[in-house]
Amino acid sequence: MRVIDLSHPITTGMPVWPGDPGVGLARVAGITPEGFRLTRISLGSHTGTHLDSPAHVLLDGKALHELPLERCVGPGCVVDLR
Repeated sequence: MRVIDLSHPITTGMPVWPGDPGVGLARVAGITPEGFRLTRISLGSHTGTHLDSPAHVLLDGKALHELPLERCVGPGCVVDLR
C-alpha cells in the first residue's frame, strides 16, 4: 500500500480556527553560540493537520491512544486544488 502524508508544516502565521491561539515559533538557542538548537513552540491543540478523538466532543469518548492506529489508514484520494 502506498502511504501519502497529508500533514502540513506548522509555521508562524499559519491559518488557525477563528478564536484559537496563533502559532508562535521563537529561537531560544542556536548552534552558535549555544552549541545546540532550541525553539519555543506556542500553539493551540487544534493547530494544523491533526486528528480529534471522540473524547474531544463526548464525555465518555475514547482518547486517541485508545483507538487502533489502523483506523487512521485507508484508501483515499488526493486532489490538488491550487
